[in-house]
Amino acid sequence: MSAPHTVYTISPSPDSTLAVETRKAGLKKEKHLFIFERFSGTLVYDPERPLDTTLNLLIDARSVLCRDRSQKPKRAATLTRFAADQALATSRYPEIQLASKRFVAKPLRGFVAEASLHLHGVEHPIKANIGFGVRKNDRIQIDADAALCLSQFGIPRPSSLFGLIHTEDEIVLHALIWGVASHNNQG
Repeated sequence: MSAPHTVYTISPSPDSTLAVETRKAGLKKEKHLFIFERFSGTLVYDPERPLDTTLNLLIDARSVLCRDRSQKPKRAATLTRFAADQALATSRYPEIQLASKRFVAKPLRGFVAEASLHLHGVEHPIKANIGFGVRKNDRIQIDADAALCLSQFGIPRPSSLFGLIHTEDEIVLHALIWGVASHNNQG
């Protein structure tokens, strides 16, 4: 008989953030922050057996928005269109899927989640640092970040001025999301 676990439903909330940070190199270094407004998923978690955790997330790629406070609204809209139409090609690939394969404990705190990310029509393994925070009122906080390269997924990187200004290949995924307990299972 396996240990009891809780199934948490993940969905957007006012205190959740699911974002991608890109960097532009060249004459002037810039960061751009893109958030996803629509996503859903499940977390199966038992604090007594955290290595048995599973996490599945489905992201609506069409819900991407540039949320740079440093950008004027018109420029942010242009960046959003580029991200949706060119980089993510949302008309062809409307969903991004993440499925955990294995959790490994980190020496000090948290875990490394080995997962499969399906993005831009390409599936590739990634590793994410992940921690489970506050558990209160049937909610659990999920805090994660991962670095990956756009080239692994065949995503074009814009450049200008004959390549002197370009988007860096590495991006960082950030997640601070909440799961709500849907029911308890005695597996």
